[in-house]
Amino acid sequence: MKIKVVDMTYEQALAQPPQVHKKPKKPSLLFRTILRAASAPDLLATHFHCEKIGMAQIKSDEPCLVLMNHSCFLDLKIAEAVLYPRPFNIVCTSDGFVGKEWLMRSVGCIPTRKFCSDTTLVRDMLYAVKKLKSSILLYPEASYSFDGTATPLPESLGKCVKALGVPIVLLRTCGAFARDPLYNGLQNRRVNVSAELRYLLSPEEAAEGFEVLFDGTSMHKWTGNTTNYVPLDGTIYVTAQYGGSGNLYTKKEYADFILRFEFQFVQEGVNNGIGIRTPMGVDAAYHGMEIQILDHDAPIYKNLREYQQHGSVYGIIPAKRVKFPSLGTWNVEEIRAVGDRITVTVNGEVILDGDIREACQGHNVAPDGGKKNPYTVDHRNHPGLFNASGHIGLLGHGPGIKFRNIRIKELPCSKVRDLPAPVKTK
Repeated sequence: MKIKVVDMTYEQALAQPPQVHKKPKKPSLLFRTILRAASAPDLLATHFHCEKIGMAQIKSDEPCLVLMNHSCFLDLKIAEAVLYPRPFNIVCTSDGFVGKEWLMRSVGCIPTRKFCSDTTLVRDMLYAVKKLKSSILLYPEASYSFDGTATPLPESLGKCVKALGVPIVLLRTCGAFARDPLYNGLQNRRVNVSAELRYLLSPEEAAEGFEVLFDGTSMHKWTGNTTNYVPLDGTIYVTAQYGGSGNLYTKKEYADFILRFEFQFVQEGVNNGIGIRTPMGVDAAYHGMEIQILDHDAPIYKNLREYQQHGSVYGIIPAKRVKFPSLGTWNVEEIRAVGDRITVTVNGEVILDGDIREACQGHNVAPDGGKKNPYTVDHRNHPGLFNASGHIGLLGHGPGIKFRNIRIKELPCSKVRDLPAPVKTK
């Protein structure tokens, strides 16, 4: 983008009239149509295609906040092609308005000031979504990438998301930076370009404070085995085998929370688990808690014990048996952990709602210190059952499962009950 430069003295700069605030305009459909047509040759040259995931959850005319990575001038053409005919206003720097303000406002641009907090911008964005019924296209990194890597997002982005109260959508491009890198003198390369438009959060979840743990591409909130848990087509694909060293964990620890995610069995007999309040590198079923993830309808599990069924707090509280749809179908699950109470909901049905302390009568380990515990349903000791907090883990017991749309809401910690004195196991 060319910027008009005017030389003036310091005194002349001070004498300039203050900028008059103008409310955003709904983008002109005529200009958008022209831009879309003009963009077509560039996109055809890159064999551009876009995959849309979860967008059926948003009405075609419903305003949303579109977060997009910014790498080159092709980005606007991609956004127009992907979002058309949904109207959207674009947040861009105010210096881009110099000499062409009428044009910039006609295509729906909203100016923002650099290097400072801009409360006027937030008000303009609210005006656009509430009054104009227009979506917002925002480059949250607030800068170009000169080496193709992402820059840290500002903490204020979370506050902005809550204030807007609209669905959150991620538009992520692949190949655009290689096509038109800034260091290449803006010379286009022959590179294929693609994009993914993904529904991230509902306005209710955004307002409630849910955090996205996996957005379909980035694993920066996870640690551990990143070799056998890999991003694939917007999912985390699991090939890990049984064992603590083969698990994937959140970098952050959680106490009370609501965890929501989707999972898909891609082969029969899949065995996995969700570790909660667990340390890293241990067997979460005993040194934390494991919520069972299991294709328990498979014939190999015909002799399965109740406490091993999908959704059970493994070895502590059996879950109601749920009937899964066919392989390849996405299932929706929520795990709610509030103090000692664990609630598991699968595809809208509550299959477990119990108190872990009551289930074992407060004896997570055998009172006599032995290896056999008469108070747990699997008759084993669970020394980590009453952990106050810990990591969330994906516990791979074999390949054949995918996870997506993983998000979490931290809850205020419930009152901690008096715990019995710890008993050492033999």
